[in-house]
Amino acid sequence: MNRTLVRYCARRNPDVGSARNMQIGCGGHVTNLVAQDIAAALGLAPPIAEKDLYEETRKFPLAYDPAEDPVVVAEMAVMKEDIEKGRLEKDVDDTDPSEPDLSESDVDDAENPEDTEDLWVLEAEEEEEEAPAPPPMLTAAVKPTASGKGKRKAKKVKPPKLFTPVDKIHETVVHILRSEIRRKKARVLIHKLADKEYRHLVFVRSMVIRWNTMYAEMRRARQLAPALDAFVADMPRGLTGKKKAAAVAKKKKWEMHSSDWEYIDKLMSALEVLQNVTLEFSKKGTVKSRSTIY
Repeated sequence: MNRTLVRYCARRNPDVGSARNMQIGCGGHVTNLVAQDIAAALGLAPPIAEKDLYEETRKFPLAYDPAEDPVVVAEMAVMKEDIEKGRLEKDVDDTDPSEPDLSESDVDDAENPEDTEDLWVLEAEEEEEEAPAPPPMLTAAVKPTASGKGKRKAKKVKPPKLFTPVDKIHETVVHILRSEIRRKKARVLIHKLADKEYRHLVFVRSMVIRWNTMYAEMRRARQLAPALDAFVADMPRGLTGKKKAAAVAKKKKWEMHSSDWEYIDKLMSALEVLQNVTLEFSKKGTVKSRSTIY
């Protein structure tokens, strides 16, 4: 079938190649390649030439539905119970769970912001076993000269990672979901500030190796944008000293502006096409991930 399709393509467009050196990939793989290419351009995934994430992605269902994610389902159950028992009816200003829950690592992050720039990379390493890291390199190398005296080479400066609105959302969501106290505050804000149709929802955390979880994280953050913005804006309230400095630094880094939300809307529009294709592949009674794209 692959050769037949390639011959057909070659007849329609001779520039595409020949049946000998061209293959038509399965639908799931092609969709993932396109999504990974988009994510790599934003610095959210490794370039395809370096690593094809589909091998890891194949361990999971082709499509991702937050309603079937055990972590999301558990948090939704807590949200439902809180609503039914009236636990979220208090004013947002009546609770300030940020202060007792701001850990020393949060303070360290503010003092060393470069340590948090590779959050996506660190999470990818958590999701798979990596080879042992090589020994640290010397900060400067000595090059012999004709006189026998060494001359230090200038240290190569690593360019700063592009910090996109996707990173802002992801780091905020990770921060919230790592703490029950912060999750409680987020539930209060969602119940108070989100549109009525979304007040039963909770935030979703993405995985770097699954592009559709990234789409789900952005989509859910967009639905709960008033609560997300309020959570970040409120982070420094009631804090002092190093804890306040840490919260202010995170607020400055994570605040979403109107241009950021426009960026998210445009990216979601692009990924929505791939999401719809993936859902079509996943329907019962239709072709699955190994089906061929015509």
